[in-house]
Parts: sequence; structure tokens; C-alpha cells
Amino acid sequence: MFEIRVGGVKTRAILSTGAQSTIGNTALREALLKRAREGKEESIVGVTLDVEKGQSVGVPPVVLGDLVFRNLRITFADTTIFEQWKLTREPAMMIGMDVIGSLDTLIIDYKMQELQLRARR
Repeated sequence: MFEIRVGGVKTRAILSTGAQSTIGNTALREALLKRAREGKEESIVGVTLDVEKGQSVGVPPVVLGDLVFRNLRITFADTTIFEQWKLTREPAMMIGMDVIGSLDTLIIDYKMQELQLRARR
């Protein structure tokens, strides 16, 4: 888990190579409400094949260190994973393969507690 900024909002983030798309919790959506646009309903299918509903919305730039991700859509829903990780009260998101797949390099070093990301050129 690490910290990022979504449109200037401090947000807790989790990388999930098992998530097809990026999902944000309701606390993040409420923090972005002033800028959030109308979204469209999306289905979120979990690893247990449970289906939850959320709303996909375009968000302001997402900043992680020197990387800036623009023109992202996040599906907002309070999925079970946010409850299990006790991330329902503060802005949080699970970064899925839609973002991870756009990177050139992803290194997670648990021993050194480092996350290294490099954008494609």
C-alpha cells in the first residue's frame, strides 16, 4: 500500500494485478465530487466471480511520484476488499491492469520496501 494523489486528493493505493480495471472507494469519490462528472454503471467481477455494481467516472490526473496518469476512468464502489483492508473511511483505490499495463517497468521489492515504476517512452 502506498500514497498517491488523485486531483490533489491524498489517496491510499493498492496495486492489483488481478483487477482488470482501477476501482476507487466512495470516500475518494466524495472527495472528488466537485470535479466528478456523470459516470456510467459498470460491473465489477471479483476473483470469486461475485458481481458488484459501480459507476465509472473520468478523474483528474493521478500522480505517483514523478509519474502522472491522465484521462483515467475509475469505477467507484465500496467493494468487499475496501472493507477487508479497513479502507472505507479514507480515500482509497485499487490500481488495476488498465494502469499497470501502461507501464514499462514495475518492480516490487518487499525486503527493501520499495516500489519502482517506469512509464513507457
